[in-house]
Amino acid sequence: MAPDHGFQSLGHVLHNLDTTAMFARLTAATEEAATPESSPDPECSRCRDVGFLRRNVSADHPEFGRPIECPCGLMAARRRLRIWEASQIPVSFQGFTLESYAERSGRHELVAMLRAWQQGARWLVLVGDIGVGKSGIAAALLLEWMRSGQSGLYLVTPTFLSRLRATYRENGDDVDELTVLASVISVPLLVLDDLGTARLSEWGQEKLFTVINERAAAGRRTIVTSNLLVSDGALEAHIGPRTWDRIRGNADVLELTGESLR
Repeated sequence: MAPDHGFQSLGHVLHNLDTTAMFARLTAATEEAATPESSPDPECSRCRDVGFLRRNVSADHPEFGRPIECPCGLMAARRRLRIWEASQIPVSFQGFTLESYAERSGRHELVAMLRAWQQGARWLVLVGDIGVGKSGIAAALLLEWMRSGQSGLYLVTPTFLSRLRATYRENGDDVDELTVLASVISVPLLVLDDLGTARLSEWGQEKLFTVINERAAAGRRTIVTSNLLVSDGALEAHIGPRTWDRIRGNADVLELTGESLR
């Protein structure tokens, strides 16, 4: 019963509140606000392209209100875009296809082999002289992969190592080494282009081993291009025996020969 002056104490008000119904209305309003209005047909039906999920637990649960990343990988893709915004497939390669390579080079049998490779789960190492089409083939394979709706990343190896080294400097970059490595390790298809154009220090060999080893353990596909050959041991000597052992156990090796296509 309310007091004579018409006001209730705060404790009395809280006691009479239907907190369960209020919490339900608040939850519904929050979920509605988190749903992008511009995406009536989101790619991910679980998070509706927000990138995060909320645990379905009670308000007194320690995980209540703590967002978790959706397994769709949207947030990981956004991080990769932020970290590698300047490391995309070169414009000169963005129109490349395996068919255009076949027409230009006449190597239709090679393209048939690459088509067969696409259907499997093996890695790919493309080696050969400058200008024979290694980077173009890698870009074409990555473009087709991404057109199928899967994410991928194209990195020139020296650029990757420079980006990693930059995390050690106090330049206001909020991205640390582990975040950069994770962005490269976690992507479903990685192209490491020009492995061999710059000398690898012991530090560089170690970081490259980390990426290759973790990707191999997780079963994520990788394409490597290099002007160093496998047959004479030059590529193994460059990257180190441990890294080459991981690549060799997972990859098909194609050596491209012939005149430059440039």
